[in-house]
Amino acid sequence: MRLFDLLEKETEVKEPQKEETKDAEVVEKETAVNEPEKEVKKEIKKETKKTSKSKPKAKDKEEKYLYPFSLYTSNQTIDISNYGFEEGKEYTGKEISDIMLQHRHWQFAGEMTYSMIKDENVLTVTEKQYKKG
Repeated sequence: MRLFDLLEKETEVKEPQKEETKDAEVVEKETAVNEPEKEVKKEIKKETKKTSKSKPKAKDKEEKYLYPFSLYTSNQTIDISNYGFEEGKEYTGKEISDIMLQHRHWQFAGEMTYSMIKDENVLTVTEKQYKKG
């Protein structure tokens, strides 16, 4: 036998396999017709999960601090009497940071956490600590 004879036999053997794959594709298409029903059921289940009765988490309301307070940061009390704070007005942490930046207190440029010591009417300010590692 020659090499070309062997190649011709291999192509003849491969051709019937292609016909079998066509039959398999037809069978797959027929089963695919039945599958959309399953997909619809899956979609319905997904939708019911989305509409479950879980309560949305309440957004953290930013605390407001009533002005006559002292400001303590970096182990020192800052005199803020002439920075434009108005007595009886409430300020959020962001507003306080903005005012402090206008008066060149650059440590307020980052994210700050505010906590009030009510007994002494002192607002303590600390920089957000980022954990490494």
